[in-house]
Amino acid sequence: MTSLKKLAVAAILATTGLLATTTQGAYASGSTTGYIAGTDNGYIYHYVAGDGNTIDSQTAKIYLYGGDIICNFYINWVYLDTNSKPWYTERAYTNTGCVSAPGLATDKTAVVAAWRGKGWAKNGYACAYVFTNGSQRGRACVRIN
Repeated sequence: MTSLKKLAVAAILATTGLLATTTQGAYASGSTTGYIAGTDNGYIYHYVAGDGNTIDSQTAKIYLYGGDIICNFYINWVYLDTNSKPWYTERAYTNTGCVSAPGLATDKTAVVAAWRGKGWAKNGYACAYVFTNGSQRGRACVRIN
């Protein structure tokens, strides 16, 4: 990447209606995490590589710890404008069945849930929303500008 444009990283945690946002600077790419409701310690990790409004790739991973379990989950790639209104949504494949973490609280299982390639996004946020059994359980968003 040739530009040193910064993407501000915004962590948006959506659990039971609670919305918290934090921001920090990053060079040309950013990552963020969000809690997954219905788990004790599970979270979604979202990484975006790119420069300004050009996205080179995105990865979303679900991390589970110490006995956490999720079933029939999928990721939606959601793009929000600067007013946090969705302007594009793309659904990734559904992971059928259940995935669980080992029994110890310090043991973890990482599930690579989805990957998305090159694209363009207007100013706002690139988000990865996690759904289990058809209900949204969490999201993680990276600011694009």
